[in-house]
Amino acid sequence: MLFLTRLAFKNLARHRNRTVITSIIIAFAVLSYILYDSLIGGMIEMSYATITDYETGHLQVMTEEYWEKETEEKELPLEYLFTIDEGISREIQEVDGFLGFSPELNFQARLSNGVDELPVIGKGIEPDIFGRVFALEDRFVEGSMFASGENRAVLGKRLADLMEVAVGDYITLLVKDKDGSYNTIEAEIAGLVHTSNPNVNQNIVYLPLDIVEQGLNTPGEVSKVIIRLENKNLASKLAGELEGNLKALTGNLSVYPWDEMESVTFIGAAEIEKQLIFAIILLIGAIAIINTVILAALERMGEIGMMKALGLQN
Repeated sequence: MLFLTRLAFKNLARHRNRTVITSIIIAFAVLSYILYDSLIGGMIEMSYATITDYETGHLQVMTEEYWEKETEEKELPLEYLFTIDEGISREIQEVDGFLGFSPELNFQARLSNGVDELPVIGKGIEPDIFGRVFALEDRFVEGSMFASGENRAVLGKRLADLMEVAVGDYITLLVKDKDGSYNTIEAEIAGLVHTSNPNVNQNIVYLPLDIVEQGLNTPGEVSKVIIRLENKNLASKLAGELEGNLKALTGNLSVYPWDEMESVTFIGAAEIEKQLIFAIILLIGAIAIINTVILAALERMGEIGMMKALGLQN
């Protein structure tokens, strides 16, 4: 064994330039792997934070029918809503690591400034508890959050620029209520936000939940409840536990963790691309090693034959 080790080091020293070049190639491959892994990992983690901090939270409670309509058919139906009673609220707040929850009543609408129209997503929220789940409070560039009962709205700065409106201006949302009748919700712009989430910046209009319930004729009903946890990595485990408790209580509610949301799943697909690039980088290093070994063997065929004749094992 000692002989083979000494022989290996002699082969490394025999062609110093080749050894140095091969070492540089291997070091470059490893360094590239580490840097790229850190960069992509950080970007993916930031993307997850952007989605969970402004859209999905860590857990979502809704009916199975609503989940299917929202994820498969890209609709925001008003037929599969539910009411938050004391039992549901208690079960949600007893989840391990619970930080806050925020009910939402989501709907599709056309936003009008009196001249132009744009399709948007409206969200009825309770402003007093909304900030416990979503990090929107520090993202206001103008104005501030509205209070419950006020005919006021918050939207993204990008959307406001597209519609050429500002804080203090009035907007109109053309909606279809639960009965299928067309209705309008008029609101004064209370604040404009700019976040790292482009969907929030240009597609979403936030309004008080009670005002939206009146406009959609859905008193006391919500589309979903979004929950924030201390540790997002426990979301899948806690989702199963909470769903079991809620089904025992109501029978028709399901719980979905943040990593099952379509937007998060799409980002997770980038892992495949990352692994492919990693494989290419490591292949470069492997080729350099194989090339050095083959050259060393070919150059010393005579010596290897002589040593085998003297008893060197394969």
